[in-house]
Amino acid sequence: MPADPPIIEVAGLVRRFGDRAVLDDVSFNVNRGETLVIMGGSGCGKSTLLRHLIGSMKPTSGTVKLFGEEITGMKEREIERVRLRFGMLFQSGALLASLTVGENVALPLLQHTAKSPDEIEQIVKRKLDMVGLSGFEDLTPDEISGGMKKRVGLARALALDPELLFSDEPTSGLDPIMTAVVDELTLKLTHGSHMTAVVVSHDMTSAFRIATRMIMLGHGSIVAEGAPDEIRNSPNQEVQQFIHGRPDGPIPLNLSQEEHKDHQLVRPRPFLGGRFRFHHKHS
Repeated sequence: MPADPPIIEVAGLVRRFGDRAVLDDVSFNVNRGETLVIMGGSGCGKSTLLRHLIGSMKPTSGTVKLFGEEITGMKEREIERVRLRFGMLFQSGALLASLTVGENVALPLLQHTAKSPDEIEQIVKRKLDMVGLSGFEDLTPDEISGGMKKRVGLARALALDPELLFSDEPTSGLDPIMTAVVDELTLKLTHGSHMTAVVVSHDMTSAFRIATRMIMLGHGSIVAEGAPDEIRNSPNQEVQQFIHGRPDGPIPLNLSQEEHKDHQLVRPRPFLGGRFRFHHKHS
């Protein structure tokens, strides 16, 4: 039987800002069921690459295919159709403060399905149960901890049962215990539900815990790629400096203004339709 085609195919990706190539001929595939961790120092191009993968940025040249469809030339409506097949966990959780936990998780269901309010409520309860937050539906984001916000954000990313999950620094700012909780959730999803995951991270403990394959970016290019053991034993000094957190080595301390711009967070896309409550738009 032929192998399944890759869920993500990136070929010759280049993104220039003026004379500077933030991404320079980046190519890789992500196969179904993999957890690919993309890592690298500040300004290496991680955030820019993630923007291209979710279709919020167009490359200078090269292609990105999701589920076999090239998204680089798609119009916004076409990209929205593809986005329904993946979930996105933003670094901050990106919850709307004016809505409850349950309403935040319900947003994709209200926007993109014709399910009844009762069906949506049941799905919200199931997704919150998956992330260990049963009974938290009526709390607001300011009533829960940072780690809980990350888990609510994950529940929302899973609301439409996506085939693919993108995570931007999912353990950033979390203590070691909460980091392990989020990692365990990722492992359950990828191993139990056979979901494919792409995780941008600089947390090496987390990265080696969840990855089936790793890519390290440096100066806009792929410095190293392989299974966790291959990365751990890489002879590349840049890789060794990064994974061990050494202050001295080939990765420079100083960050230019242009590199700083690239290091900015991926901004969450706003949901259309304003403030949502548990009232279906078709009811």
